[in-house]
Amino acid sequence: MLTTSLYPRGNVLTEAMPFTSRDGTPWLAYIEGVAETRDYPRHAVTLPGRRLRFDSATESRITSEHPPGSPFLPEARLQALLDHASPVPPPSTATWRPPGVPFDWARRWRAGAERRRAIRERIGRLLSETFDAALAVVGRLAFGRADEGTPSRGQSPAARRRRGPRWASRPRSK
Repeated sequence: MLTTSLYPRGNVLTEAMPFTSRDGTPWLAYIEGVAETRDYPRHAVTLPGRRLRFDSATESRITSEHPPGSPFLPEARLQALLDHASPVPPPSTATWRPPGVPFDWARRWRAGAERRRAIRERIGRLLSETFDAALAVVGRLAFGRADEGTPSRGQSPAARRRRGPRWASRPRSK
């Protein structure tokens, strides 16, 4: 009788058969479904592969041999199969890395700094030119003069904006 409750860790296809090995370790034996590697088109339907799996509290073992009636065999036969079983290899995803993902983000960030700076300057120039064009249109509409929106010679549009509108510098009449 098992005192430790064990749970199957694989893809269970049959009921689990509990048994105790020669050294007193409790084991579960069951048939596990395994996805087979395919050399043919993936759209073809196939049944999964099968193997006999043994799970204890600390380890798992597998064997591709599964005699008729397994895992419901006498303990002596299960012990013989357990003796010839090999340890379960780690899952293939244990060492998987996503393809093409750089792990040095700081280096990549520094490499793109010049490009980001150029884009920021380009956007700034575009916004400035757009604002200057809008200012020229407003000047023409407000004052009806064609030269209101164009900058004076030797003066940038930004300098004109800082100086303020023309009526702000006129003295007020009393």
